[in-house]
Amino acid sequence: MVARFKLEKAVYLDILEVIRGSMRAFIKDEGKIPESVIDPMEEQWIELINRNFQEIYIQTHEKVNKYLNFYNVLPDKLSSDEFKYIYFIGMTVADKLKEEGMVDHARYHLKAILRLLDYRLKDPYDAYRPQLSLRIQKTIDNHKINEHFGEFGWYLLYKCLFNAAQEKSIAHKKDE
Repeated sequence: MVARFKLEKAVYLDILEVIRGSMRAFIKDEGKIPESVIDPMEEQWIELINRNFQEIYIQTHEKVNKYLNFYNVLPDKLSSDEFKYIYFIGMTVADKLKEEGMVDHARYHLKAILRLLDYRLKDPYDAYRPQLSLRIQKTIDNHKINEHFGEFGWYLLYKCLFNAAQEKSIAHKKDE
């Protein structure tokens, strides 16, 4: 069976907006880029997405379908989740940023993705792993995220941590 994933454009746009906000917050929190540079950087990010929207949208679907078919994940409502949305949209945009020579933008964009994935581990299961996050940040800073984690490794790692925390929470509730 061939899996076919379909992400509604409204959800896609919502996720992009969440990523944009996370990227802006990360840049400000890190404090390495002057405030006067953040707005133009964000505008360049938005312009790239607007200019390449259809291509990025299609490539996101292709990446998710490749993942679903490689791991034989049957498409259903369970194959659509926040981790998948954040990760695959995020990685597709990061690839496009790099392709267009916007390497610093891609780095901050990937750190925003990391921040969002960390948040999903933290809430509601308190499964956030600060040391893991720091190591992934260093991998991003060294431009080695794909080399070290492969195409799906980062997603699988976070999804497994989340699923384990979720299963533990369900088991704990049954024991009560």
